Amino acid sequence: MKLPPATTLLGVAFALALRMSAAVAQDAAQPPRPHIPVLADGPSATPDAVADIQRASDAEALGNHNAAIDLYTQVLLIPQLAPRERRTVYIGRGVAHGNIGEFEAAIADFTRAIALDPNLSDAYYDRALVESDIGRYAAALSDLAAIASAASNYPSYYYYRGYVHFENNDFDEAISDLTTASLTMAKDASVYYRRAKAYDAKGDRASAIADFSTAIRLKPADSGLLQSAYRWRGTEDFALMRYEEAIADFSALLKLNPNDADATMRRANAYYSQGRYAATVADTSQLIHVNALASALFPWPGVVDPSRCFADRIVDRYNAGMRIPGLDPYAHVLRARAYLKLGRKNDAVADYIAAVNAIPAGADNAVSAELARARQ
Repeated sequence: MKLPPATTLLGVAFALALRMSAAVAQDAAQPPRPHIPVLADGPSATPDAVADIQRASDAEALGNHNAAIDLYTQVLLIPQLAPRERRTVYIGRGVAHGNIGEFEAAIADFTRAIALDPNLSDAYYDRALVESDIGRYAAALSDLAAIASAASNYPSYYYYRGYVHFENNDFDEAISDLTTASLTMAKDASVYYRRAKAYDAKGDRASAIADFSTAIRLKPADSGLLQSAYRWRGTEDFALMRYEEAIADFSALLKLNPNDADATMRRANAYYSQGRYAATVADTSQLIHVNALASALFPWPGVVDPSRCFADRIVDRYNAGMRIPGLDPYAHVLRARAYLKLGRKNDAVADYIAAVNAIPAGADNAVSAELARARQ
């Protein structure tokens, strides 16, 4: 999303480091993972295999993925294994491979299942999910299209396809699918959260705020999703100069996670934009810990691309050359500005010096320029 407040509203030539927390970096609203397979319809020539497949499925259900893979592989060694069991084993082993990040092995197993039965919709669905995990969105959409006639068998079909469209930057298609998903998943906050992000990507802040609000109102059990919704909605409000609403959302987020440095920095920016300079100093002071580890402040130190706002768009502009690990220079910059507004020139100069000392030479000359003006 666009981020004018850091440049336009604060009147500076660089973006303040508004970073996203790990909860947002790993998106809170991921699609459902593949199911544990069941035997497809059809005759079985090897009844003993059914018990072995069940043991493998039970291991997978308990999260023993490697054990499940070994058990499924043993089943494949059974002489004269019937096609019914074989295709079920391939799906089950593919799911287990996918759940431990062995994506190519998972795709290979789903493809083997499809070769045995080209109409096996479970294999297409699960293969599409894994393909999207590795960024093969066109392939994922092709597999989902192949089973569109069976969409009613998958309650999350339209949600998942909307997710893939979103990741493929097909935002209109994402909104359409997620709207369809909302008809049957009306109580699922992740549907509205995902659609809100699609609206945001299109620049429709009002619709995004409405959907983030719905996600929050549904009180999702997933704390990460709830925190992300507050963060996004607050950021949307900030962009619209609705500072009181932004402060309320960042404050709600901080109640959920009092150590969220990103939310504290965002609220500090909102306070500053509102002219509440003492509150700005209070918030930024929480972020300035000389002896803190870098990971205790922000998971990924770096300047945010001014055209984007969230963690997947972070540009490592000064990450490699950060001279004082653990020190966030832009907390010092914002506090310095607030000190100037409060008439505390010496404190402001000290903060600017700390920021300049932390930022690699040439990475952000605007801070040095602000320091020079403060010293006049």
